[in-house]
Amino acid sequence: MSITDHNAHGSDVHQEHHSPPLLEVQNVTGGYGHAQILNGVSFKLEPGQIVSIVGPNGAGKSTLMKAIFGLVRVTGGQVVLEGRTITNMPPESLVKRAWAMCRR
Repeated sequence: MSITDHNAHGSDVHQEHHSPPLLEVQNVTGGYGHAQILNGVSFKLEPGQIVSIVGPNGAGKSTLMKAIFGLVRVTGGQVVLEGRTITNMPPESLVKRAWAMCRR
């Protein structure tokens, strides 16, 4: 799995930000039962930034999204939304904050 950061204009992001990121995934591990799928995944989503998560089938892309939105248990690291830790927060709590995951 690869995570690429770009701003809305398509160039690499190298900006200094003074407010907390919109979303920060910090060294997240997790998976299903005893199967650890995520192994230390980290990235930040800053205002105006576009982040893509790409990889082959089975790389953990959907598992990462489910972990961010509380559908898969995070066993290590943390997920921070607008400066507030939301690791393993129930999805209904995130929906109340206007965050949701839409599947294709």
